[in-house]
Amino acid sequence: MQRGPVARSRPGSGLALFVVVVFTVFSCVPYDAPGDPAFDQRVRDSLGPGGGTIDQRQFPIRPEEEADPATPNDEDSTDSASDETNAEGEFTNNEEEPEPVPLSVAGLRAQVLETNLGLQVLRIDPEIAGAALDAERAKFDATFILRAGFSAEDKTLGNTSLFSVTSPTSGTPFSGAFTELAQDRDRFTGSFGVVQPLPTGGRISVEQAFEIDDKSAGPIVSTEDRSALRFSLSQPLLRGAGIEVNTASIRLAELGRSAVSAKTKLSAIRLLANAEKAYWRAYAAQRKLEVREEQFGIATDLQSFVRERIEAGVEQPIDQIGADLAVAQQLESLVVAQTLARIRQRELRRVLNRPDLRLRDDRKFELETEPTLLQFELEANDLVTQALANRMELLELELQLSADQLRINVAENATLPVFSLDFQYGIEQRGASLGSAFADQFDFEDQGFAIGLRGEIPVTNARARARLLEANLVRKRRLRTKALRELAIEQEVLDARDVIAQNWQRILAARQNVFASSRNLQAVRDQLTIGTRTIQDVAIALNLLGSARTREIDAIVDYQVSQIDLAFATGTILGYAGASVDPLPIGLGSQ
Repeated sequence: MQRGPVARSRPGSGLALFVVVVFTVFSCVPYDAPGDPAFDQRVRDSLGPGGGTIDQRQFPIRPEEEADPATPNDEDSTDSASDETNAEGEFTNNEEEPEPVPLSVAGLRAQVLETNLGLQVLRIDPEIAGAALDAERAKFDATFILRAGFSAEDKTLGNTSLFSVTSPTSGTPFSGAFTELAQDRDRFTGSFGVVQPLPTGGRISVEQAFEIDDKSAGPIVSTEDRSALRFSLSQPLLRGAGIEVNTASIRLAELGRSAVSAKTKLSAIRLLANAEKAYWRAYAAQRKLEVREEQFGIATDLQSFVRERIEAGVEQPIDQIGADLAVAQQLESLVVAQTLARIRQRELRRVLNRPDLRLRDDRKFELETEPTLLQFELEANDLVTQALANRMELLELELQLSADQLRINVAENATLPVFSLDFQYGIEQRGASLGSAFADQFDFEDQGFAIGLRGEIPVTNARARARLLEANLVRKRRLRTKALRELAIEQEVLDARDVIAQNWQRILAARQNVFASSRNLQAVRDQLTIGTRTIQDVAIALNLLGSARTREIDAIVDYQVSQIDLAFATGTILGYAGASVDPLPIGLGSQ
């Protein structure tokens, strides 16, 4: 009876299939560090939508106009006459200067975020941190391995080895000698494979090896080709085991990048605050210059008035000295105000860093934004709550605390003994040719595997325990630093709130002073006309009016600056500015 083909059982095919599936799964799945989804979402909200965008926030004090980043071109500038004073204190307009550049607070903010050199430097830091994060994420990339080797041996006739054999039946001994023949041997080995690190701390590898072994000893020629497919898995079970431990470096890089973005946002907030303060300093200098020009004009009018009265015989010639003294005093104040205005304009050009406005240029800014003179009702508890939620310093500390806890977990794992599992599986086949050996190995007939355990237990483990203690102490110190920082921020907010209220009262008082000084000057001038007051009385009244007007300007500008300080204290200066900064998207917890 003729038998049909019978399927041959391959007991190793199931194991081989399991090995292939396991390797495919571990090598194709992307790895990332696990984190706290709620914390990651709060970080994204703090840094802005998209992970790293520094976005607008509603400022709790006042709305602001939309930012206008448009800047005038050099071709649009024209020359216009400007008033200067000569050595005698008289105004001349024999010099022409370029047309002023219009600038508002909103335009200043937009241009600063675009052109300021300091912010351009800071934008590089998130990119550096992002590159470090990409490097850590690549730690689980597979590695392709390729090996090749060749050896050649030429053995001469070897020494003779004697032997003696006795027959077990006859008991007759038989003696002889072996002499190692001269032979040539050429051996080529090669292999290629892939090694895949695992997020659990282990590693798996698959390797295909080849060997061609040619031997010749006189007329005898032997050729043997081998092909072997090997799979290996090594996995720690205690120290170094676990996804959280082995992805800790990725998570730390993510937290570090978020901390860098928080620092960048904080620097942008500080830069915007300083830029707007520079605007208001320039505004104050310009307004004080206008006051001094007006005061100088009044003094020169009085000088002419006194000269006419002296010529008419109404006043004595000695009164001319008092009139000249009043003009000289106002001239000195005017020169100082002109210099301060130029310095403040130069400070604005430095902050803006526009390529068409160099520091040595003479173009001036025409400041378009006027102060906002509104009284605000500010709730202290709401301001403190907002500050504790928005301040980038606190967010940076929270990110560092999260990193500290992760380092503690890694340090705790490092105190465990080393205990690992090793598994190896291989299929090897020999053949007359390399191709037949490679094809025959998939019959799964000549295969084998090995399993082993390996352990190491430190005698004292003092170093690992010391590292764990260090990590705990670092986190404890940072917790206290966070509490101290929160206390300082609360005080800063409350102080800024009180300063705003104080400066509003200063404005009211200064305006009353200006009104009273104006009436006093007018009354003294009227009395000078009828001869009951002297020119010295008018000069004193004029100086009082000038001081009152400059104090009013200082109070108004200080009120604007105090609003900026409160916005900075509550962490909302960017929304107050209507501006945004985007260093790089963060993407915490996802690749």
